[in-house]
Amino acid sequence: MLVTVDREIKMFVGIPIYVARVAMAYIDWRRQMVRSLLGGRRGAQLVTEEPSPTE
Repeated sequence: MLVTVDREIKMFVGIPIYVARVAMAYIDWRRQMVRSLLGGRRGAQLVTEEPSPTE
């Protein structure tokens, strides 16, 4: 009895944690995709605009 209740609690608690983990990974992946698409050009512009320390 107690074992099944404990298992149900773990499932009930574990599912939202798993969903949150997947959502965070998906958001991070989307952010990397956007950064590679947009940030590639924008990053190059930032590098060329900023004066380098050697100059």
